[in-house]
Parts: sequence; structure tokens; C-alpha cells
Amino acid sequence: RGRPADSNRQSPGLALHPRVMLCLSAMSLSPALKPHILVVDDDDRLRGLLSRYLAEQGFVVSTASHAADARAKLKHLAYDLLVLDIMMPGETGLDLTRALRSSGAVRQLPVLFLTARGEADDRIAGLESGADDYMHKPFEPRELVLRINSILRRMPAQAQAELVTALRQFSASAGEVPEQHWSLGWTT
Repeated sequence: RGRPADSNRQSPGLALHPRVMLCLSAMSLSPALKPHILVVDDDDRLRGLLSRYLAEQGFVVSTASHAADARAKLKHLAYDLLVLDIMMPGETGLDLTRALRSSGAVRQLPVLFLTARGEADDRIAGLESGADDYMHKPFEPRELVLRINSILRRMPAQAQAELVTALRQFSASAGEVPEQHWSLGWTT
């Protein structure tokens, strides 16, 4: 996800019409593609450190300094996971997560809170807002990567089901893609 379309590149086992490939351009279809993470934190230093560390661990990383910046980026690219601070100027991470969970296109985007708020009530509020996981600062970077990978492991089957639904809708409107061409060659 989060990568521009490349019309000459297809995943092994993928046999789809070029118009469908264009529709899928924002989705990861191959384990060879690196997961794209959006890190949202108002602390410039931490955002930079996280970006470098996660990139070294094999992720594609984009950053945003506040919720409005994150919203703008979410409109233009698809991401595999959002690492989000709670305490930010303007809209909080909790508010952004609640809004994401109620919007169609990014409703299923996994969210991992990484925040200084570590009390039980804060963790409960974060998970109730729709987060998939919650870590408090200071944190162990290796644990963060393990939690990210754990969340991402749960996503392929769900993403494939959503993709098949989208293909059915597209096929019904375009009338060009028979169902036997929907094999994506995904393995979990």
C-alpha cells in the first residue's frame, strides 16, 4: 500500500485486467512489497528516530506531525498501519482514531498507539477508541516492531476478503472481469 501504480509490475499468480490493476494500485498484493507505515507524532526528534528505525527494519515509513497532516496523507495514499501519538496539538490521537473508525475508506486501518500516557484508564480509552494495540513511552524499539508485525500478520486474510468485495463491485459496474481471474496468489 501507499505506492504509486506501476503498470509493468504484477505479483506472481495475479491475472487481472489492466483496469482492475489500476484500481488495486494502492494495495499491497505481494509479501515482497514492504508494509507502509504512517507515524504520527508531534515530537520531531521521536518522529525522525522512529522513521529511521522502522525503515532499517524493512518498512516504508511516512510521517505526519499532527492529525490534520495525517488526514491529508491518508486521502492520497493507502497505508498498512498507523503508529499514532495521543497527545498532539489540535485533534488528539483518540479523536483521530474514532473518526477513522467511522469513515469508510480507512475504517480497517490498523492503529497502534505509542504515547506517554500509560495509566490503565488511558490504555482502556485508547483501545475503546478503536486502536489495535497500545504502547507507552519510553518503549523498547524491538517490542514495537514485534507488535507491528503481529498486527500485520492478522491483516492479509481480511484485506483479501475486502479486495474480493471491491472486485465484485468493480466487475458489476465494468462488466469485464470474470471471477476466475480473481486469484491473487496470496499465502498467509
